[in-house]
Amino acid sequence: MESFGEFLNTRNGFYVAVGSFVVSILIFAFIISKTKRREYLGRILIPIAFIELSTIFFLITIGFPHKGEVGPSTVPRLWIAVLIALNLYLLIRGIMGKEEKDPETGRVDTVLLFVVLVILYLIAIQILGYFISSFIFVMLAMYVLSYKKIITMLSVTAGWLVFSYFAFYKLLFVPLPKGSLILRIFG
Repeated sequence: MESFGEFLNTRNGFYVAVGSFVVSILIFAFIISKTKRREYLGRILIPIAFIELSTIFFLITIGFPHKGEVGPSTVPRLWIAVLIALNLYLLIRGIMGKEEKDPETGRVDTVLLFVVLVILYLIAIQILGYFISSFIFVMLAMYVLSYKKIITMLSVTAGWLVFSYFAFYKLLFVPLPKGSLILRIFG
């Protein structure tokens, strides 16, 4: 029987984690918006989001192999502990009103569109692979952020992909996702 950490390392586990994260953030946002601390919504919601993400990453480390006292999960868990502690501090300050109030809202629709793009990008990486998904995401992200010079957009995107290929794939030997569709087509 697989542990919950091992389950989160599967495709279905990834979808469950992303879905749970989004739903819980929306619930927290709704609840906070109905309280007297609604002008601190961002100051409260961002630390909650980082605590949730840190918890998900901690659960993923449960599925890592055990190799004595210090194993592959040691460093990630150390970072996770620090992230949770710092975000709890920020969360408490936000709840107590000791932070600055959130600035007046700007283009919330653009922020929400960008969040949707990031979620679609994470899903597309599993299907189309890192390089194709990243190309599409970076181009769309620049367009959403109102950058319209196509030559510059293509140059920045190509530069990022070349950097990613050499820095991560060739130099650090990080196995970037190839995508299930691409593997089916090209083997």
